[in-house]
Amino acid sequence: MIPLLLAAALKISTPPPLTCAELKAPEIAALAGKDVKITLNLEKTSLDRVFKALGEQARFHTTFRGYTPVVNANLSDVPLERALADLARQYGLSIRAIAADRLEVAGPLAPDVGGVGRPTLKTKKGPSPGPELARFGKVVLQVVVCEDGKVGAIAASPGTEEPRLVDTAIEAVRQWIYEPALRDGKPVAVSLTTVVDFRRD
Repeated sequence: MIPLLLAAALKISTPPPLTCAELKAPEIAALAGKDVKITLNLEKTSLDRVFKALGEQARFHTTFRGYTPVVNANLSDVPLERALADLARQYGLSIRAIAADRLEVAGPLAPDVGGVGRPTLKTKKGPSPGPELARFGKVVLQVVVCEDGKVGAIAASPGTEEPRLVDTAIEAVRQWIYEPALRDGKPVAVSLTTVVDFRRD
């Protein structure tokens, strides 16, 4: 009986997953430090730590819900509002100020964690031919697969061997279609790492 009660309590306390339909520009009008300019140089760090570093410069605390992938964050004298907008677009985040000193960030779930399934690739198109395809190497991307199976946010991740192929890889992956991930039988948005390998045939 106790395990059932515990499971029920955990289910009630688990916040609903973020959907791609909820993604919009960051809402930070209430944030006191919104006019600060940010300089960061973080390599291979988790996304929640990026927000912690942003908060240290702009004097806010962050509540982060969702998957926190490993990212590179290189910003030089960038307005906070633009930095937050770029992060939201690249990683599929909902960002809003809930007080003058508090930012609430929600991101997609992680597959294979907490009862969340893994999306299955249904349609995969290769990159368009172009001069950049004369290059070879792996491109690592952080991809949000939406609850409808389409690719939403997408960003380059640490581990990419050939940065000049990133745009070509992103263009190709944007066209992929997935069978969406499920949690409790319902489709959910998830964030996952995808490797596009450009190699000699």
